[in-house]
Amino acid sequence: MDTTLQERIEQISPMLRKFAAHHTSTAYSNDLADMAPEAQDLYQIAVSEILANCKPEDKKSFMLNLANWRMSSAANRERNISYWLDDSETEDENGEVLDALEIFVDETQNPETVLIEHEAASRLQAIVRSLKPIQETIIRLMRDGETIMEIAVKLDMSHQAVRYHVEKIRIEFEVAGLAPGMAMA
Repeated sequence: MDTTLQERIEQISPMLRKFAAHHTSTAYSNDLADMAPEAQDLYQIAVSEILANCKPEDKKSFMLNLANWRMSSAANRERNISYWLDDSETEDENGEVLDALEIFVDETQNPETVLIEHEAASRLQAIVRSLKPIQETIIRLMRDGETIMEIAVKLDMSHQAVRYHVEKIRIEFEVAGLAPGMAMA
């Protein structure tokens, strides 16, 4: 692992632990080992996501947004799976309750999942193609980790105008049934 990326992860580690504690409704701790197991799992998922998708030069806000989105997604999936499982199906041969993520295999290669992801990507492309050029620029800058204030300065716009465009983009995503993952900074 690249040491500079590892250093970046160490810098944002307290925030990652806070996100993990928040998404699992457990207590925050300065030491990962003292946190609840489900929070530790989410923390590891976030670190893996950063390692897979970030570069050392990426902005801290981009890394944190990506990690928070991934933790939120994993926590929601865990809650949904747990909700729909019958208690009798969640016990192993010793009668111990299994974590819902231990029951299901990774479905990334499942044809239905691939089709759903492909359809979502197609809807996303259609949305992006329908946006005004300024909105495309705003999305690109937000993807790169820029805050609304930084975007306003770069585009020589008021922050209210940037917020207006972000809200219009968010509405387009919601109408299409997609969550844009954009935080109103």
